[in-house]
Amino acid sequence: MKSLFLLLCLLNIGFFLWQFNAGRVSPRPSEPVTPSSILLVSEYADARRGAVIAEIVENNINRWRLAEIDRLLEKSRVRHWTLQAYSASATSRKPRVVAKPVEPEKTPLQAVVRKCVEAGPFADESSVNKWLAGHNLASKQIIAKETAIPSDFQVFYPAAKNPEQSRINKLMLNAKGLQDIWLIPAGDNKGGYSLGVFNDRQRANNYKNQLAQIGIQAEINQREKTKTQWFARVMLDKAKLQQLGSQADLYSSCAMR
Repeated sequence: MKSLFLLLCLLNIGFFLWQFNAGRVSPRPSEPVTPSSILLVSEYADARRGAVIAEIVENNINRWRLAEIDRLLEKSRVRHWTLQAYSASATSRKPRVVAKPVEPEKTPLQAVVRKCVEAGPFADESSVNKWLAGHNLASKQIIAKETAIPSDFQVFYPAAKNPEQSRINKLMLNAKGLQDIWLIPAGDNKGGYSLGVFNDRQRANNYKNQLAQIGIQAEINQREKTKTQWFARVMLDKAKLQQLGSQADLYSSCAMR
């Protein structure tokens, strides 16, 4: 369709040029010579010469016009063939497939496993905070616990089966020279008689052996007392646990609540 439109435009341009040139160079028709007019030989020669020149000019214009039309037609045919060849090559051309570069496989990040650890005991809360700051740790749980710790060693005479036997036991102990004795009011050894309290087990054993030499079969009880101790619960990864390996006696596993 574009080729046909272009051809029509070229024909119109050629026709316009032909009309324009024809109007400019066409010689005016010579007036008929009346029988009564007198034509000089020189005028007749000029007239003949002008007619020949006009004929030559008109022939050249006609040849130029035809050559121009042929050139325009040839140009339109070449353009039409070029468009057809381009359309055919564009239709047959396959899309170029660009291979994407192969991306290296990404190593999946391993989740950091953390373990709940209860560190302690500490004497007070300030000691807990000092320990956390020294190891660059943070804890949301600082706990105070009442724990039983070894207190002392009590040498005692076992309890009797009834009150009468308990009275007889006391008289026997007094008779052997033990006056500073008292009845144990509670606990596992309730009803027995305390004969002495020692901070060191060895001293308690020595006193027990002395009593055995005078016929008194005493026993030793390690007593306990309650004490407030402080603990910190923290979440530690494997690397941090290895750093605290030298303090394994300081912490134990727990469950963060």
